[in-house]
Amino acid sequence: MSTETSPSSTKRPIETLDDALAVIEDLRNNEKALRKRAQDAESERDDLGLQVSGLQTQIDEHTKTLGERDTELTNERFGRLRDRLAHDRGIPSDIAESINAADEETLTARLDALAAFRGNTSTPVPEEPAPREQDPAQAAPQIPNEQEEQLALANQFFQTS
Repeated sequence: MSTETSPSSTKRPIETLDDALAVIEDLRNNEKALRKRAQDAESERDDLGLQVSGLQTQIDEHTKTLGERDTELTNERFGRLRDRLAHDRGIPSDIAESINAADEETLTARLDALAAFRGNTSTPVPEEPAPREQDPAQAAPQIPNEQEEQLALANQFFQTS
């Protein structure tokens, strides 16, 4: 027999067949333990991969929600700006809502044009005028007055924007 040392923990010389069999048994046990550790590590890696995948999905969902809420906030701020600018120019909010603009400069220009068109300087206009009752004697076909002409021009203005 050979006098080599075994890689076992005792590092004793192999002198007999029993010594060789013991070294082989130790090596097999070490291999089994290493394979079990490798299998456990792979299993843990797979579990962690699933966790990472789940967390990434949550991050994506939260990012999408954040983007939607950011858009809502931007729209709300722009709407409040539009309402404030319209109020400052005496334009009713229901009319101001129909004005489309991508930025504050365009919105201001359109509101200024509408206020100038309406003849507003900076005095607020009542939200809705009180309804007038028509005198039966005046029920004949009416000739368009200045206000109706302005309304027609305003409709054309909003349809082109």
